[in-house]
Amino acid sequence: MNLQTRRMRKLTDGQIAQQPSWAPNRRIVFSAADCDDSCWSQLFYVDPEGRNQVLIQANAKRHLFHPTWSSDGRIAAVALGRGLFTLSPGRPRPRTLTTGQSDEAPAWAPHSEWIAFDKRIRDTNYDIFAVNAKTRKIRRLTHDARQQTNPSWSPDASKLAFAEQEPSGRWAIVTMRADGAGRKRLTGSNVSAQEPRWAPDGKRIVFVDQQLDTATIAVIDLNGRHLRRLTRKSLFVSTPAWSPDGRSIAFAALPAKKAAG
Repeated sequence: MNLQTRRMRKLTDGQIAQQPSWAPNRRIVFSAADCDDSCWSQLFYVDPEGRNQVLIQANAKRHLFHPTWSSDGRIAAVALGRGLFTLSPGRPRPRTLTTGQSDEAPAWAPHSEWIAFDKRIRDTNYDIFAVNAKTRKIRRLTHDARQQTNPSWSPDASKLAFAEQEPSGRWAIVTMRADGAGRKRLTGSNVSAQEPRWAPDGKRIVFVDQQLDTATIAVIDLNGRHLRRLTRKSLFVSTPAWSPDGRSIAFAALPAKKAAG
């Protein structure tokens, strides 16, 4: 979606494609499978015009999700049930970072080796962690009874945004410093917000506004004001991702009726 014109362009067809991530070189990496249940998900990248789709080889890794780019062109992703790994396109030898069965939603910090992710601690309780792509050192950033998922770094890597479940059952977008301190709630109590992504200009956050059977892409300023919903209720959307110039957003979508069914 072009943010100025609201014009949308469909980039993939004939696949179950999800979780796009925009690279510094303008390519978009995503996870896709050819069928619902019996097919392995693999990683592909495609240009913003929907051309030149290429399979990313990841030797010995299967059922791949949640790709995220580093500033220098590496990819971190999830091998379902087997943790996080990294690889470089064209060099299909992956490097394992974690082995947790529920390690998910990696987000690579700009110009850094740190990758934030969420991890199930018990039952349905998830916390935010970070792993260093070079040393594999792991830090725990949240530690409480509330669920926190889908971390996203600010452009200067000094803060994180994430989704946190409230006692009401709704979700809020919360920001905090990279050390886990200084939490601040961004969205109001009338919004259930998930999957935040920090804009390249550092002033906005895009997220999924989920209400009953609808899910729309929304953008909010960092001060919690000027919430703008960008997609129609005819689409059920997920996993928005900013272009490097901040002018467009890539996301996965299904027709709302199909998603509800």
